[in-house]
Amino acid sequence: MESEYTENSSQLPVINNLPGLIVLQHEQSDNDDEQGINSWNRCMAYYSLNSSPTKVYNFYQHLPTFSFTAKTAPVRRKKYRHHADTFRQLFAINRDDDMIKYTIGQYSLQTCVDDNQCCLITKARRDDIYHPIALLQDNELVSGLQINIGLYMTEGTNAKVIPIPEQPIGSIVTGMCMHGSNVKLVDNFGQEHLMTITPGALAKDQIIVEAIEKHQHLYPYERMTYKTFENMIPLFYILGNGMMPTIYFHLPTAEYIIHALDLLLSGHMTMNAFNQNVNYIIKRATTHYQWLIQFCSQNIIPLVTETPIQRLVLEDDGSFCLQSFFNRIQVSIDLLNMNPANLNLSTYVAQQCWIWLSQSQTEPFRSIWKFLKGKDANFAKENLFDTNSLQSLRYLSYTIQVTAAKQTLDSKRILMVAPFRERQISISYKKLFADKYGAILGLHWMMPILSNISKDIELYYQGDDSDPLDQLIDKDIVSQCFLETGAAAINIDSQDIYSYSKAKAQTLSEHYEAVKQ
Repeated sequence: MESEYTENSSQLPVINNLPGLIVLQHEQSDNDDEQGINSWNRCMAYYSLNSSPTKVYNFYQHLPTFSFTAKTAPVRRKKYRHHADTFRQLFAINRDDDMIKYTIGQYSLQTCVDDNQCCLITKARRDDIYHPIALLQDNELVSGLQINIGLYMTEGTNAKVIPIPEQPIGSIVTGMCMHGSNVKLVDNFGQEHLMTITPGALAKDQIIVEAIEKHQHLYPYERMTYKTFENMIPLFYILGNGMMPTIYFHLPTAEYIIHALDLLLSGHMTMNAFNQNVNYIIKRATTHYQWLIQFCSQNIIPLVTETPIQRLVLEDDGSFCLQSFFNRIQVSIDLLNMNPANLNLSTYVAQQCWIWLSQSQTEPFRSIWKFLKGKDANFAKENLFDTNSLQSLRYLSYTIQVTAAKQTLDSKRILMVAPFRERQISISYKKLFADKYGAILGLHWMMPILSNISKDIELYYQGDDSDPLDQLIDKDIVSQCFLETGAAAINIDSQDIYSYSKAKAQTLSEHYEAVKQ
């Protein structure tokens, strides 16, 4: 099925309608790398071992695919079958069974892992394989996801995937980013930058003089993340084997403030712009916390929200005080005004932060920071982190959250749950901590809305197109993508399977007509 939803005006990008996804792009192209699913610098396509994919995929006339050589094809087949076996092992299914069904109470997880099943793969990473799964309630399809499941462990380790009945998931570590491009940083030349701009990306004479909030409402990326968590409720219950796991939620309030502090201390941001930026960060974090508490309360999910640098950066009430922060790390705030020529203030503050985290932070965070600090010389050679960098604190925080959650469990295990673009967190755990703390299980999901507009304009940074995208989310396009994915996973041999694809195509068509008027 070719997408009927295309718009080449400046108001909307082209929307390419694909199984379980919609992909934003500038224009149609016959080139697989452009026409396909190219997001976060990863080129993706659909893949099945046989040339006869399942029913939903036959509904589409053009699917982006990759061609493999005689050398690479066997490797792809091996990786596909290994991923299929991981599903079988996790849900205690016989290795020869292609249809997986695991039921706990009213909820079921189903998928088919035979050679006809279509999954998403990436061109560069052979183990990036995203199988569709269906989530059912009382045998009725309610959602679906395209997920990658795997163990993250030290090379050569003999760890195995333990079935859910033997060892349920006790804790889930997950999180989300905030804002997107609705907060812009304006420099002294009038140029606007994303709030995630780093000091190294600015010229020596560029100074951020103002932070502007373009929109107060939630960004499409944030709204899509909410929708995804809501659709994951059956999955969480199944993974907990009938009990809702504790959610360790990483909301990077302190991490965003550390990022802004790096700009301030390196001389690339004024104090006024810094204060404006911090206010926007805390205001948006408050909105997310309120949603999170309500979400977990409604679904009876235990919730932990403290992050590994929260006590370093924030006050007990969640506010930020620069004077208190400097007092905590025993640095004089007067240095902000003096800034001696021989002192790199950002580096000095980073070093003091590492000392506080490895000596004064609460457990289990303190021992983890101390372990890293002791390994600085070894890990620095691999460029995994830098104790002289505030940015390292920001990037390490999520990985340490995973490690801390693992330290608190006894008979149960943790699961890292994150979108595909954050699979690097699980890989970072493997490199930094798996040798000491053991393997973890990671589940990474494919976002139902992807952006292929450019390498620098992903969905998280979507700018001018956010309003039309918001309208599509209002029409529940995210849930329709999930339902279509679920239909593909169970491969019902009936015309009913097409109803989910038709409903999604109809939503896109109607929205396109409304936008044109």
